[in-house]
Amino acid sequence: MREYTQQELDDLISCMKTIIEPPRNEMILVNRHLRNDMKLRSIDEKYDFSVFMRKSIEFQTNFSVGLVYRPKDHPEEIHLIRCNSAHRFIYISISEDPHFATHIHRADASNLNSGKREPKKKEITDAYTSYEGAVIYFMSLITVQDIDSCEYLAQLKQTSMFGI
Repeated sequence: MREYTQQELDDLISCMKTIIEPPRNEMILVNRHLRNDMKLRSIDEKYDFSVFMRKSIEFQTNFSVGLVYRPKDHPEEIHLIRCNSAHRFIYISISEDPHFATHIHRADASNLNSGKREPKKKEITDAYTSYEGAVIYFMSLITVQDIDSCEYLAQLKQTSMFGI
């Protein structure tokens, strides 16, 4: 696999994207998680991406939304960024482990180039508190231009606005 710079990874996250395959209107149940997916393409049509959306049926406050880059010249996908809920339930200081608060994982070029595939760089955020809020925040973070034309995302946006 080729080496990436941090700027390239950040540019992939922030480049303007459009929906080429929208998510289903209803999530499907797979292994105790509700799941949905969608496909995106950069506006300049150079890059293809997929988005995964997951929510636990046992703990509705346990969710994850992530962006995966699918290089056209290489079969291995790259997980670029993921917005997660708090998903550790042992009492410990949040400053010691950000998994106890809503947080974002970002791909780090040095980790990726050394063979570590999962985004390990973590930051705590208060930008969202629910699955719906996380998805809408995530879509703006990765600059998807046409979320209002997607029925599933428009429903989430409305739910998120009214806190339902």
